[in-house]
Amino acid sequence: MTELGIGTRADTDATRDSLPEPTRALHTVMRELKLDDWSAATIGEAASFPLFLERVRSGLCDGLSYLTSEPEARRSPSSALPNARAMLVVALAEARVRAESASATAMIYNAPELQSQSCDAARGNAVGAVSGYATCLDYHDLMRARLKGLARFLTARFPGASTRCAVDTAPILEKNWAVESGLGFIGLNSLVINPTLGSRFFLGEVLTSISFEELTGCATREEFDAARDALAREDGRTIWTREERMKLRERCLLCRTCQRACPTNAITPDGALDARRCLNYWTIENRDEIPDDIARALDGRLFGCDLCQRVCPHNARVEATAPRMLPLDAVERLDDATFRRLFKKTPVFRARVDGLQRVARALRERSEDEEAEKQPNQTNPHNQPIPNITDNFSTRNILQNKFF
Repeated sequence: MTELGIGTRADTDATRDSLPEPTRALHTVMRELKLDDWSAATIGEAASFPLFLERVRSGLCDGLSYLTSEPEARRSPSSALPNARAMLVVALAEARVRAESASATAMIYNAPELQSQSCDAARGNAVGAVSGYATCLDYHDLMRARLKGLARFLTARFPGASTRCAVDTAPILEKNWAVESGLGFIGLNSLVINPTLGSRFFLGEVLTSISFEELTGCATREEFDAARDALAREDGRTIWTREERMKLRERCLLCRTCQRACPTNAITPDGALDARRCLNYWTIENRDEIPDDIARALDGRLFGCDLCQRVCPHNARVEATAPRMLPLDAVERLDDATFRRLFKKTPVFRARVDGLQRVARALRERSEDEEAEKQPNQTNPHNQPIPNITDNFSTRNILQNKFF
């Protein structure tokens, strides 16, 4: 890992003076927009496109129509901006989103409509967890506002330039471009891992018709990497060279902590994410009834799952946003208008009211089944403790028998 803070003031001044002005100007505007990391890349065919196409065709992305309907569009970002020549890739830390969302989050989760009204103690105590990032304001909105500011900066600096902003909504393999630009490497859990932010950040892009050389003031990729690294040192941030990223990626593939922790074995040995098993899919994107084996693995999750992030060693020093617990009876009582009013500006809105209630119903029914199993019966006459099959280890073995 590159050492920081080494060198004299004269060395630092010399480095500062030698940096390309366009790169320094971009760095300055990134800080003004409160973006936590950034880089740039020349646009071409995505290096990971063949692998992406293979995974789509194998069924790993089934149920995600936004990925499977027109996969060819993701071959190159030029499908999103035909005259695109370069892109800026930026990172917005989950911690920053959390801080900017604090007051709004408190108002939402303290709303009377989200409090239990059940007279049944057991039913009233039944809750479901909303994944931490989803308890904040929608990162799409917070990121999009920043990207628009960045686009305005570019068009003011380069009159006549075309731009397009994207926050995982355009047909772009954004993780590919995050790696290509040098923001990090893709871990076994399929997430981009950054030296400072771990995997707890959100990606955004600005595509532009400006060439990489004009955009950065650098004649080569190597020159830009050196300038970006120097700026990181000025900020006191950890940086990884490309060689370090490759080595860390290799170690990540051998670690497998996230793979072992996944309650549904959704992470394949080669680092693919099988949407058909992922609890994020089943609690957010799914529009059908939840199968029994998936319901057993929910383990109290109402919206989202970030277990693969929580166990990742690269996130050990990154504070996670705490999940919020919602009473299941309150969720099942919501009407569409109330749901929209409360969650319109949060990621939870993606699930829709019927989707959130579908998961709440599965959690409640599972809880009721477990309570019934604890009662004395002919097969367990002495009411011996029933093993908790939602424990990660137990669930993993159950699902291994089912899926493999």
